[in-house]
Amino acid sequence: MLNMNDVSRTWLFILPWDIGYPGGVNQVVVNLINTFQKTRTIQPKLLIDQAEGGINNVANISIDYFPLTNPCWSSGCFGILKYLVKLPFLFFRLHRYIGKGVKCINAHYPSLNIINFVLYKKIGFYTGRIILSFHGTDIVSIKKTTGLEKFLWDFIFRNVDFMVCCSHKLADELIEYIDSSTITHKIKVIHNGIDEQIMNNSLVNTDRLPSEIGKSRFILNVATFEHKKGQDILIRAFDKIKSSSPVKLVLIGRSSYELVKYHQLVQQLDCETDVIFIENLNHQAVLSFFQRADIFCLPSRYEPFGIVLLEAGFFSCPVIASNVGGIPEIIEDGYDGYLVEPENVDELANQLENLLNDNDMAKLMGERLKNKVTSIYTWDVASSKYSNLLHEN
Repeated sequence: MLNMNDVSRTWLFILPWDIGYPGGVNQVVVNLINTFQKTRTIQPKLLIDQAEGGINNVANISIDYFPLTNPCWSSGCFGILKYLVKLPFLFFRLHRYIGKGVKCINAHYPSLNIINFVLYKKIGFYTGRIILSFHGTDIVSIKKTTGLEKFLWDFIFRNVDFMVCCSHKLADELIEYIDSSTITHKIKVIHNGIDEQIMNNSLVNTDRLPSEIGKSRFILNVATFEHKKGQDILIRAFDKIKSSSPVKLVLIGRSSYELVKYHQLVQQLDCETDVIFIENLNHQAVLSFFQRADIFCLPSRYEPFGIVLLEAGFFSCPVIASNVGGIPEIIEDGYDGYLVEPENVDELANQLENLLNDNDMAKLMGERLKNKVTSIYTWDVASSKYSNLLHEN
């Protein structure tokens, strides 16, 4: 059990899933925790909103489990009544987690279960800050809510202290949805970052890459295998250039039902020997691929930010990405990368071929992106902006 009462400045992170799963949201939380631990001005703790027994392969993080609930877990009036009956017991348990030392409750990819903390503060049991950190599809899901769920989200938005978005584009989506000048001032933009020390420590012998790659040049994509990430677009673009450019395509990501479709697409296009799928690789191992890749490509249909672009940039890997979401906030088209319109297979194929055939431009773009990433997009900057929210009105 977390013992927080003896800590004067505890920052309680909340996640709806285990921290050990690969994915961008978890990387954000892990890096914020690591940065807070280094500064020693804030004591980070982590609460997982589920029953114990998942994947936890992240070292030096104090974790506890507490499956929460909300009035919408059961339908109708019965659900509300059931929740109200449970509420005193929930508050009793919350007090054991929050104690007197927690200055901030920070829910990443927040669910409606955050209502418990909002009510706990509303009745005066908690005086610290409540911050919601949005990462993209969480906002998409909230925008689809109706009835009681929508009412509760509106209540939450009115009563939390801040809502953090990882890009200006995502913040615009949230502002458009909330549509209330009395609330939108709470919305802040804090870009994700990289930890240079961790990235430098990840430098490895790239000869350890899979034997299928060997000494071949390759295009790299790192993203969960899902429709919004656009791997199917990249596969089709790759098929157009593979005969003229001796290069392989390496796709790394968290497995999902969409992966079956991608394997079928590769078979249909008869490029199985040149397309390599790698599933559920840990973050440290993924970084070694950035060191060797000739191009990093992120052809997303929807992308709130794209932390993998920063990782590619740190290793001076030239980038081609979709002109969507928060990507243009990182990549300046024609200067430190190329932007292409989403779903445009031909444009993507042309830019891939252009960059593969222009080593000087590829090197220059990679160097420019590294300079930008290491000067602007760091976790030291991001964590400082988060901690400043403890004092901002």
